[in-house]
Amino acid sequence: MLRFRCEEFVAIFACTLAVVCLSGCSATAYRYSDRSLSVEHLEAVSSKPPSDVPSKPDETCSGSADESDYQWTVTGYWAAGAKEDIGELVLGQVSLDADSVGALAVGYRIGEGRWFEFIGASVPIKYGVEGTLAVRRDTHRDDRYGEAALAFTTRYDDFPWRETVRTFFESGFGVSYAEKIPLLEIRRRDDKTNHLLAFLKLQVGIGIPSTPVDLIGVLHHRSGAWGIFDGASGGSNFLGLGLQVRF
Repeated sequence: MLRFRCEEFVAIFACTLAVVCLSGCSATAYRYSDRSLSVEHLEAVSSKPPSDVPSKPDETCSGSADESDYQWTVTGYWAAGAKEDIGELVLGQVSLDADSVGALAVGYRIGEGRWFEFIGASVPIKYGVEGTLAVRRDTHRDDRYGEAALAFTTRYDDFPWRETVRTFFESGFGVSYAEKIPLLEIRRRDDKTNHLLAFLKLQVGIGIPSTPVDLIGVLHHRSGAWGIFDGASGGSNFLGLGLQVRF
């Protein structure tokens, strides 16, 4: 009786094992079949172009000229000499001289950052370098000569109305070398001057946001910077208008 029960148990165990193996094989086959179907389905879906996703507009052809979307600037301007010094010009005292300067400047934007955070402010400022080549016209001695300048520039353009009228203020400070000592710098107050002087350029520009061109007003200034350049104390100022292109 005991032997029969062992044989019966062995038979039941063998049948059970066979059923489990067959079920496992069927499940494995199903999983592989399902996996292959899923891969085929995914490949088909991925190769099919989506019809319900809106296409992104081509920004390169949109004609956008956003203020932050540029690296270089080219500026051309003409300016007339002013008889007053820079302090008097700030106070609105302006009388123009017959001397003039025509200039072409190329600027490169190095980067931008938040300035004045140490005093609780956070002002977005773009900064870079700019080289200027100019031709000065000295009408009092009927002469023309060259001037070259190199300046470090800072630019602020985060005005509240920038989406309607693009507006910026830019300053540049560096050095200027004049081929001849400008007579305007000598005869204003008989001050001492020099070929190499400090250079300051202030620009205010406005433009249409969808275009890369701005109309600018400019102050072109040379001076001895309180005698730093060989004791020079003279200087000259030119006020003018021009155009700036960004790209």
